[in-house]
Amino acid sequence: MKKSFTLFFTLLLAFGVSCFAANFQKETITENERSYLRYSVSNYDTSKPISLLVLLHGMGGTMNQFDSIITAHDMPKSYNLVVVCPQALPEQDSIVNALNSSLPMFGYPKYNLNSVWNSGTSVPLDTQITNNPMFIYFFPTIAAAGKITINSSVDDVKFINDIINSTKQNFSIADNNVFIGGYSMGGSMCYKYISDPRQKANAVSAIYGYKGHEVELTSTPVPVCHFHSHDDDVVLFNGSVFNDSISKLIADLAENTGHSDAVVENCPNIADDGISVVLNKYETSGLPKIYFYEIDHATHDNILSGATNDIDITEKMLNFFGMEKMATGLNFSKTNNLKIYPNPATDYLVTSEGGRYQIFNLLGEVVANGQTTADAKISLNGLIQGIYILNLQTDGKNYVHKFSVQ
Repeated sequence: MKKSFTLFFTLLLAFGVSCFAANFQKETITENERSYLRYSVSNYDTSKPISLLVLLHGMGGTMNQFDSIITAHDMPKSYNLVVVCPQALPEQDSIVNALNSSLPMFGYPKYNLNSVWNSGTSVPLDTQITNNPMFIYFFPTIAAAGKITINSSVDDVKFINDIINSTKQNFSIADNNVFIGGYSMGGSMCYKYISDPRQKANAVSAIYGYKGHEVELTSTPVPVCHFHSHDDDVVLFNGSVFNDSISKLIADLAENTGHSDAVVENCPNIADDGISVVLNKYETSGLPKIYFYEIDHATHDNILSGATNDIDITEKMLNFFGMEKMATGLNFSKTNNLKIYPNPATDYLVTSEGGRYQIFNLLGEVVANGQTTADAKISLNGLIQGIYILNLQTDGKNYVHKFSVQ
């Protein structure tokens, strides 16, 4: 990719183009013993139609996973959205939990079942294991099924529908403007959701997701946008214990929906990131469209950002849902009170104001936090090269600033 653009992106960051004060409120809501986060504009005018976006975290993740992405894009304000992020439950079956703890004894990895969706995800087991007398004695039901099915007793479709219904009671959600996006297992939950006749989504997007083995979905009732890398090291592109081939999933979905061959577009090669992106567009009049962003040389954790990559996955997802950034969105004024340096940084970061800070990676994970004072050094020890987001709260204000670590 063209190295001449590296300085351009660096200057954008260095001169504060990505610096803004947050324009929304964040609430934790618990209903029927299930929790979710809701992000909405402050002083919302209930007479104005607004869209709803549901974002689903991955296996073992939390509802806070998308914090940095929502903040960096100022989603509620910039895209006229209510964003909700539900929390999945831990595995509810004690037998599955017991087996999961014992899986290394049988040559399988132990999975993080602390928060998992009933997304139709199952793990087939080798017959040498399921025919083992000791295995049959301790896990007779699983031995008979020949597989582990994750959180099969939980009705997450109902949970998502309850959130949609509750949100519609508090906001004027526009007709045909309910969208769902999911990362990894959350993407799997997107496919499970639209396979259910109760589904209420108008379009879905799976980011590095998959279709679980237990999901019966041939054609799609709504538009689907899928992002996946050939080099995904968790949800393998060519298939794994969780999933079949991603290219086969998309091709079969498109064919069974009634589409002919895809129109293939190479995304402009503008960033010095070693990553390339091809868009496969299935668009047939009268049918739900299917977009497949096929990525090379990105890992499972690398959710592409427009600051350093050819595409911004979040922005492309929102565009697929028919959303464009509003002119009244992010305030990129260089007169913003918060200044940071050096940027790019190596060992430390200095802010012009003091307060409570958090540093997020692009997965929404907090990688550093603490209290700082104006012009003091914030240690970046342990942070690998990449893009990060600083959230600083001071004097009743909430500032967000992108920066890079070299």
